[in-house]
Amino acid sequence: GFDAKKLIQKNNSDFSFYTRDIPNSWISFNFNKCQVSVTHYTIRTDRWNQTGGNHPRSWVIEGFRDNKWEIIDERVNNRSLNGAGISHTFSIQRNTYNLYNSIRIRLTDTNWNNKNYLMLNSIEFYGNLVRF
Repeated sequence: GFDAKKLIQKNNSDFSFYTRDIPNSWISFNFNKCQVSVTHYTIRTDRWNQTGGNHPRSWVIEGFRDNKWEIIDERVNNRSLNGAGISHTFSIQRNTYNLYNSIRIRLTDTNWNNKNYLMLNSIEFYGNLVRF
């Protein structure tokens, strides 16, 4: 099994999180007694897959509120993460400043290796956090 907490520890370059090879693979982050509005996020790829490997190519960032997922960012055939150990920061494209209980990243197509693995070294979200 994976210790998914390592996915949010950006200083651990040896870590690699990945899902099973199934379409629409995803991982979500629940903020418990808090809600967040996301303005940016940073993804770092694992250091073992070279260009053309299991790096994200097309994905969405979604926020969960009112018992449904809302797309707040969408990337299609994005080459920014196609390589080993790459870190890239993305601005949220559909920033409504809504508050969400959970945020997830979900693949919407195969990765650069034509597989359905969601594989990351780390992900970090930036924005506002509200405690309840």
